[in-house]
Amino acid sequence: MIVIHDDVDLPFADVRVKVGGGHGGHNGLRDLIQVMGADFVRVRVGVGRPPAGWDTADYVLGRWTTTESSDLATVVDRGAAAVEQIVRDGVLGAMQAFNTTARAATPREAGPARSPRGASPASQAGAAPAGKPNPSS
Repeated sequence: MIVIHDDVDLPFADVRVKVGGGHGGHNGLRDLIQVMGADFVRVRVGVGRPPAGWDTADYVLGRWTTTESSDLATVVDRGAAAVEQIVRDGVLGAMQAFNTTARAATPREAGPARSPRGASPASQAGAAPAGKPNPSS
């Protein structure tokens, strides 16, 4: 099985291939590991770290910046290419191709990332992004 998932430990748009490991606080991975063990292939797609004061779940479920939105098609294509390479060349071939290449990531826009309606990240601590339910409630 190949699992594609978001990863806050990678910069936005980085794609990396990995086998096994822990859940790192990721609830979806926690559930998969609990049911089937940790030895599955992962395609990790970087979403970057939340700004100071932001809840991680609110951040990863929040709105993309304009720059991120314009880059999403490329990021999805890279994730799909990683899966295709795993199937075609095996995990090691995909790891060599995706884990050693220069990042294709684009820097985040200047200013607060994913701030709903221009609010500062600090004012959003614990609050859900505009238009989304608060996952912690």
